Amino acid sequence: MIVISNIAGAKQRGLTLPTAVTIGNFDGCHLGHQNLIADIIDSAERLRATPIALSFNPRPEAFFKNTILEQLLFSSQQKIRSLRELGLKATVLQRFDEAFSKVEPENFVANFLVQELGASAVAVGSNFRFGHKRSGDVNTLKAYSVSHRVAVHIRESSTHENTIISSSRIRRAIECGDVASAKKMLGRPYLLEGMVVKGDQLGRKLGAPTANLSEVDQLIPAVGVYFVRVFLGSFAPIMQPPSGALPAICSVSLRPTVSLGSALRIETHILSGVYELDSLYGKPLGIYFDDRLREEKKFANLEELRNAIFSDISTARRFYAM
Repeated sequence: MIVISNIAGAKQRGLTLPTAVTIGNFDGCHLGHQNLIADIIDSAERLRATPIALSFNPRPEAFFKNTILEQLLFSSQQKIRSLRELGLKATVLQRFDEAFSKVEPENFVANFLVQELGASAVAVGSNFRFGHKRSGDVNTLKAYSVSHRVAVHIRESSTHENTIISSSRIRRAIECGDVASAKKMLGRPYLLEGMVVKGDQLGRKLGAPTANLSEVDQLIPAVGVYFVRVFLGSFAPIMQPPSGALPAICSVSLRPTVSLGSALRIETHILSGVYELDSLYGKPLGIYFDDRLREEKKFANLEELRNAIFSDISTARRFYAM
């Protein structure tokens, strides 16, 4: 996949014209995003165009609300990987700044979509807004696209339990530990990635060694114990967990039984598979969150903690029919 940092000059940086463009933030690439991408790929095939995504850094909402440091469902790298996995050939990551926020809707269509990106088709959601002060909507897009012979496809929002699916709704679910609902809205398990680091090896002492995750650059689920699957040693596929992903339990915890600190720990005990835990240090680990097992608890002593861990392991083995 070609990744281009800004719209201006995109064709000089390897973008093959004409293009078919879907526009959005694509945080998490949930079911609604996947439908949009399927639409634009279908259009690209019919028009013999290059299917691409136009996204923004930072998100416009974050720019205007000054919430740029908000934790998202995707790291920037994951967004690119997911769009590639879904079949797009290029991603344009437009810098969203003060100047770009003041582009009028007509100029956005004529100068950016048509002149710079060579768009022959555009696919957006029904709630799409664009241009200075969000003055453009889907009707504006259709009106300005007619003279440029750009086909416009409008996709109605996908829903879950009669409520529109959105990245913000999925983030709220994950913040509450409801990874099962997030999984339904994403159309896949939520994937958390980071690097394996050496911990204090308490899990080994208790008979349940763990891989400890660090350097995480995305939203972490609420504290608790989860049913998960893990992918070891390389970056994991995002949109479809591989058959080789190993069942495990993951504790997202402040470790109240053994520590008074405030550092969050992400510790995963793998239930099966042949691997050397020490060999994973410094390598990427992907954790697919399937469901929540229980809330975090403080136990009276290490023996109670050990018993709870092995009870969790037994429950997880039943969950994964092992």
